[in-house]
Amino acid sequence: MASAFFVFFLMTFQFFRFTPYIVAKGVDWNSLLHLLAYMGLMFLPFAMPLAVLLATIYTLNKLSEDSEIVAMRAFGASKERLFMPFLVLGLLIAGTLFSLNRQVIPFAKREVRNSLIKFASSAMLNRIRPAEFFADIPGLTIYASSVSEDGRDMSNLFLFMKDKKTGEEKIIFSKGGALVGGKNNIADLKIELTKGSIVRLGEKTGDLEKISFDKYTFPAFKKVPGFGSYNKASVKSNKDLRKEIKRTEVIYKERLKTGKDIEGKRKDYHVNLLEYWSRFNTPLVILGCIFLGFGVGIKNGRGKDKNSALLAMMVLIPYYALFFWGISLAKNGPLWPSVAVFVPTLFFFVAGYWFYRRMDWVN
Repeated sequence: MASAFFVFFLMTFQFFRFTPYIVAKGVDWNSLLHLLAYMGLMFLPFAMPLAVLLATIYTLNKLSEDSEIVAMRAFGASKERLFMPFLVLGLLIAGTLFSLNRQVIPFAKREVRNSLIKFASSAMLNRIRPAEFFADIPGLTIYASSVSEDGRDMSNLFLFMKDKKTGEEKIIFSKGGALVGGKNNIADLKIELTKGSIVRLGEKTGDLEKISFDKYTFPAFKKVPGFGSYNKASVKSNKDLRKEIKRTEVIYKERLKTGKDIEGKRKDYHVNLLEYWSRFNTPLVILGCIFLGFGVGIKNGRGKDKNSALLAMMVLIPYYALFFWGISLAKNGPLWPSVAVFVPTLFFFVAGYWFYRRMDWVN
């Protein structure tokens, strides 16, 4: 139940971001259910540690309130013996999640990304209207006197383009135009214009240049829009990710010798390493959550409130602060990715061990 709650909670925030694409497209129920199923798998590594911690605390609080812990202690049960069922279940959950993280979850992330790109591409075409300015494409504004029902064929076009890097501006007039490609991938979308002219203005020089054309084709997107926290590393299986790590490592070492673009290549290399080690770290975090939940979940006596949730939060907040701080340093600085990933988890186990040692076993 805790897993379902946290997965649904995470999905809700993510899903609202893409509602405009889905509504504009009119997605069928089959595609929507597939998207939700893959999203659920995608969020398991984030939801499971919190779910395990909550379930462990709730179970032990309930056993303490019903005097079951007192009864077990009266029969001579030690802390280690009480902890063993939780440890066995934690190992099963951690092993299952690690297995899913090898290939299934990366596949789910890839399917979610591809579905959202497909929805965004179709939704964008549906938002182009005649005699209205369309500015959903970064750096490009389109105005057409008439547009076909599918949004692909247009006539009497006005286009304004601006390159943010160079500051160059282009104004294009065309008698006809069409959107080509982009049905399944918005990155493949191209604009094909016929019989028109281009007026180009340089920001630095202020020079005007006019070019006439019979046919002019160019990609709609210079940079494909991103969808959440997806990256190339996260959608690769463990096998493919190891190959990518070796490839980026070779490139990074070559750049160290030449001294060119070291920061960029180091970031590519470290992002792959962070993703790889995180897949090993998540099962450890689950075991740490069970260890912590056991230490704070058992109350000292019936009816006594130990504030278990508050104690758990006192560990979780520093853990995530340390974790995300380390990830940021590993991406943009010299901190080694394995250190950024595993050191916060070590802190988690130390905190859990401290609470475990402080448990009161006096009747």
